[in-house]
Amino acid sequence: MDSILIEHTNHDIYFSLANDNLVNAQTLDREILKSGRVARMGKGDDRYILSDGNPETSSWLNLKLLQLKKLVIPSIIFSALTAEAFINYYAISKGMSMKKIKMFTAKHYESELMSSAETQQQYQLPYDHVQRTTIKKWIEVTQGGVLISDTVVRWIEIPFQYTGNYIPSGLDGNRIYQLNEIFKLRNRLVHHKAKVVKLDLNDLDLSSAEDNNYVTLREAKTAINVVIKAVESLQEIDNNLDLSWLSQ
Repeated sequence: MDSILIEHTNHDIYFSLANDNLVNAQTLDREILKSGRVARMGKGDDRYILSDGNPETSSWLNLKLLQLKKLVIPSIIFSALTAEAFINYYAISKGMSMKKIKMFTAKHYESELMSSAETQQQYQLPYDHVQRTTIKKWIEVTQGGVLISDTVVRWIEIPFQYTGNYIPSGLDGNRIYQLNEIFKLRNRLVHHKAKVVKLDLNDLDLSSAEDNNYVTLREAKTAINVVIKAVESLQEIDNNLDLSWLSQ
């Protein structure tokens, strides 16, 4: 019997939303700098410093920072959603059920409290050019176990299930670590905790008033680039993947 394949996907939509917000954030960043009212805080730093002490300039910058935040936050969140949706789509397209997909969890890598040497010996993952690297190189181990996203576990294990290979780790050997960092950042934004600080004007400590959930344009750029590299790395070991959605 003739058949037709129908796919309902979201990773392409999520990526478009991440990219559109990033492009708009970059445009706003250029507008802020071209105003001449601010300068970069330092080389390699995408934060701003006021060019004068005018209160009106400070108010103007605060408004621009709020506008920038409204673009950067969704870009980061949708970058993470792209990675999550795509690895699920990849597994489903190979015939894996959602029930089995959900079995790939961080519990697979949990550890009891042990010495650094014991941890390095027990947790070995093939991610560098010699196909061996310790989990200690790219993941944080605490008394509660390994802080790794369930989605990242899927990126580790599901490609191996179907290709017999792990995704290439990149020149610096930390692609999986970077992917995990994106999900940590996404979770921090999604599960945001409000912060209210009462400053003592007689003992002013501005560091206590810093926004713990402040995110930068650089972080948004990194997030989307890591997702692109992860997807392209998967294509390196499975050339049947169609990545045309990355450029749409």
